[in-house]
Amino acid sequence: MIRLPTRSARFPIAFMLTLCAGIVLTTFWHHPVGAIDNSCDGVEVSQSGLFGFGTKQHCIRPGTGAKEWFKDCPECPEMVVIPAGNFMMGGDRAGNERPIHRVTIAKPFAVARYSITVGEFAAFINDSAYQVPRVCRGERSMTASDFEKMGTAKPATATKYNSRLYSSGNSWSSPGFEQGDRNPVVCVTWEDAKAYVDWLTRKTDKPYRLLTEAEYEYAARAGTTTLYFWGEDVGKNRANCDGCGSQWDENRTAPVGSFAANAFGLHEVHGNAASWVEDCYRENYLNVPVDGSALTSGNCMRVLRGGSWLATPDRVRAAAREAAEPKMGSPRRANTDGIRIARTIAP
Repeated sequence: MIRLPTRSARFPIAFMLTLCAGIVLTTFWHHPVGAIDNSCDGVEVSQSGLFGFGTKQHCIRPGTGAKEWFKDCPECPEMVVIPAGNFMMGGDRAGNERPIHRVTIAKPFAVARYSITVGEFAAFINDSAYQVPRVCRGERSMTASDFEKMGTAKPATATKYNSRLYSSGNSWSSPGFEQGDRNPVVCVTWEDAKAYVDWLTRKTDKPYRLLTEAEYEYAARAGTTTLYFWGEDVGKNRANCDGCGSQWDENRTAPVGSFAANAFGLHEVHGNAASWVEDCYRENYLNVPVDGSALTSGNCMRVLRGGSWLATPDRVRAAAREAAEPKMGSPRRANTDGIRIARTIAP
């Protein structure tokens, strides 16, 4: 016969089970209360202990972004720690990707898991009263519904070249297509991106910044040497671009996290929303920094990396670069361009 514990004995058992469960739960560091740099080689995070008593420390080490990440504040983006290392930067598909050269990233650094979202950018706007003009030019492919509104059916001969829908007067909150708080913010300029990282730095007292070109490619490749981090072929439904085989192709951005992450834990490094980087554009890689730092000299036309939902597969490759030419004398502001940020974690 199985003898059940008496009522008085059940409480200690239940308490011990709860305690064990609590200990297991507190070993997950995905949403720490705060993040502090310390003696670990990554980022040390602090999390409330069991029942809110005390705190626990845990070192998020470089290269563990596939399973753990940190936030410096409730409104801050989720960040992963990228390891130091070296890689061959560039490609052989375009002249501005040559010569292929070795770049050494001497210290670990943190990168946002996703592009900055509409919700995260809204927190910045609301807190800082930063002004963004409604001058974004929107572009997307016309759907059958768009043709119906025009009183006609979508012609069988419609192509991406003769069935574009253009709009003006858009903004980050209304970019010309439907979006939610978890979509990447677009219709932002390089100056807007800099204002966002400056706000995060003031808010957290941590050194947030834009990635350099070299850092972006290094982080996107995540140790691979292929055209995309998953291989040589763009495949189907691995990214959002013009020809990537996703439900959002050529029409709008996808919510962040819609596609699998690379080995460093970064999502949508190919397509969806292009990312501003710190560098000035140069037409080739002759005499560029090889230590991962930004090129900031010369006639400074800014650079976008990663490609967007409207870019062809060739333009979302890890090595692909885009010069952000000003439009009619004003900074480029398009509903394809977004923000992904970095944070320095070692002096």
